[in-house]
Amino acid sequence: PGSLKARPLDQIKYVVLNHTAVDPSVGVDRLAAAHQKRWGAILYQYFIAADGTILQTNPLDQSVDLTQPWPGQAANIAIAGDFTAQVPTAAQLAAAGHLSAWLLQELKLPVDAVKGASELIPTQSPGIQWLQGQNWKGLLLARIADAQKAAGPGAPIDSATVQALRAQVSQLQQALSLAQASIAALTVERDQLRTQLSQAPDVAKLNQQIQDLTKQLQAANADKATLAQQIQMLANDKSALSQQVQALTAEKTQLTQQIAVLNQTIADLRRQLSGGSSTVPVPTIKDVTDTLPKHATNRYSTRSLDKITHITIHHSAAPANIPVETIAAYHVNNNDWPGIGYHFCVGPDGTIYQVNRLETISYHAGVVNDYTIGICLEGDFRNGLIPTPKQIESAGHLSAWLSQKLKIPVTNIMGHKEYPKNPTECPGDDWAAGQTWKGLLHTRVQAVLAGNLTPPAKTIGHYVLFWQRADSWAKEDYAAAANYVARFRPTHGFTPEDARNAEYVTIVGGPAGVSPAIEQMLRDAGCKVERLAGKDFADTKRMLDDLAQRGQRFQTFNM
Repeated sequence: PGSLKARPLDQIKYVVLNHTAVDPSVGVDRLAAAHQKRWGAILYQYFIAADGTILQTNPLDQSVDLTQPWPGQAANIAIAGDFTAQVPTAAQLAAAGHLSAWLLQELKLPVDAVKGASELIPTQSPGIQWLQGQNWKGLLLARIADAQKAAGPGAPIDSATVQALRAQVSQLQQALSLAQASIAALTVERDQLRTQLSQAPDVAKLNQQIQDLTKQLQAANADKATLAQQIQMLANDKSALSQQVQALTAEKTQLTQQIAVLNQTIADLRRQLSGGSSTVPVPTIKDVTDTLPKHATNRYSTRSLDKITHITIHHSAAPANIPVETIAAYHVNNNDWPGIGYHFCVGPDGTIYQVNRLETISYHAGVVNDYTIGICLEGDFRNGLIPTPKQIESAGHLSAWLSQKLKIPVTNIMGHKEYPKNPTECPGDDWAAGQTWKGLLHTRVQAVLAGNLTPPAKTIGHYVLFWQRADSWAKEDYAAAANYVARFRPTHGFTPEDARNAEYVTIVGGPAGVSPAIEQMLRDAGCKVERLAGKDFADTKRMLDDLAQRGQRFQTFNM
């Protein structure tokens, strides 16, 4: 409290670029926690993530320090990544250019107000490549110029007009070619006549012919110059029209996104007006509450349903094939709890087990048990693993039904470690980072609340597939991919049936491992498939390490 100081917008004189100097996967929440120790709040007004997403982190009219020009007189933009040896991605540069151009416009600043932090204070930020090496300041200024140019006035131009102009250019080019051919023929004829002149006695007649041909040649050259001017004018018009078409296309994309947001808002409002009584059907639930192990004397307290405001997502942090009876026995015998700690468990095949009544205040999330429901997805979701598509589908349906039944906002569906005073890794590394399966779950909940019970075609973004047989598996390929998996944290495993649920699939190793038939099956399932296989294991490792070092997931796809 009190760490941010108010300032008038006319005090802002610079747009300052910074880099986070850490891996781009480090989120803005961790940066804010680090900055809080020094300044009381995050220093930046804006943060650009690795995929180009722009986050506003502080109001423009507030700063952590008004005594120094760097924070006090600047709108600070941080770009995720370390640009000592590299530069921002194309998506980050496009986002930073658009954002900087908008800030220059809103704050009425000249383009030379765009500075790197190192131009104002002694610091390495925004990286050595800012003014040296690849000079990404120049790249950014070019993106700013593009954004400013795209914002200029212009009338909408339809594709028919562009096609007509292209046809006109083609006709003029054909006419120019004919004129050039005519000039060449006339030149040959003139030279022949000059040869005849030197040999023939009728010099006067030949001279007249030469004069006539010279006039024709001059007229043809004039026509050629006129045609060239017309082609240049049409080329300029075409360039201007292309810029207008690009601007209109970008505007159309933005409007389409706004329409999608409005449609979602309308659906939410309709659901609220209808009282939410019949939107989401009850999912298939196997109630095993009364059959699970219980403590001999200890009993859980109870609450009324109107006290429940949140849903807490857990993982069992154990192999997914351990039955709920074993989990319940562990909680009772090892923890001395009255019974199993959760209210629902979701198996890897999507089966939903109810293990406690909703009224039960079970021990699953520390100090927030009184007002939360605990849903455990069976499995250990650390080290790059996330729930199966069936678990996401079932947990999403269950959460949507509970959200409707108990009037719980989707934003209150939270991971265990998101609650205060709950120091835990649960529900795994990739809940809100890496593959962010929190986003997959929330997307599924919102889809079910909107009436779409059909699961999405692809529930995994990127799957790395290794070969496996009854007596052996891809140990060498798996070891070769260690740096690649650590860098991008994709879903990875040995099951083609799971891989077919991914939008992108990377097959590691040659066709003797994962066969061409499986590769074709994945393509037929709509997956974008890329195989990484060197001439030997060392070469395969070199290919994977090179992609990891460059921060590039694929050799042939952009993602």
